Amino acid sequence: MFEVLNKVLEAKGRVRPSFSLYHVVKALIKIYEEGPIGRQLLSKTLGLGEASTRTLIRRLANEELVKVDPIGGCILTSKGLSIVKELLKRIHLGLRVEDLLVESLKLSEYAYATMVKGGCKILDRIKPYEVRDEIIKSGADAALIVCVINGKAVLPGGQKVVGEDEFPQLKMLRERLKASDNDLILIAYCKDPKTCEEAALIAALNMVQL
Repeated sequence: MFEVLNKVLEAKGRVRPSFSLYHVVKALIKIYEEGPIGRQLLSKTLGLGEASTRTLIRRLANEELVKVDPIGGCILTSKGLSIVKELLKRIHLGLRVEDLLVESLKLSEYAYATMVKGGCKILDRIKPYEVRDEIIKSGADAALIVCVINGKAVLPGGQKVVGEDEFPQLKMLRERLKASDNDLILIAYCKDPKTCEEAALIAALNMVQL
């Protein structure tokens, strides 16, 4: 799956595309949810210029992930649909949660949470601080990692287990995301919502590839 998605991002000669894996995945999800969809609407949704969006659509079509109707717009192919469904089995694309994470859990103006389903097993191989670093490397100002263990959201990595009893906001977060045992919640904190969404989703996609 990711081999195909990353192929869309390959440089052509010395020129790398101006879009990222975030834009590739968000475009496919948007087409899945609302297709057929035209280039202008897709450009606005992705926050890309029309020229970059045109290039993205062409590359998606070259990989046989979408079909383009000159009048109707973009729709997914069976191959594209299969990839989107597989992604949605493994990742919850997330939502803004700054209204929940108040007081000591509010690390910046905006917060965006994504979820890797069953992703707490990743922490057997890498440390929680490495996951936080991945989110910050993806563009966030700060990050928070949450695991669901025995039906409760906890903050992993400390000597003492800290969770919903200390921070009731974590329960509301778990419920809003409909998280189950072993789900890994990644929260990106930023000064603008779009950066938060992109950082959280890129980090989740990177976690799935581990």
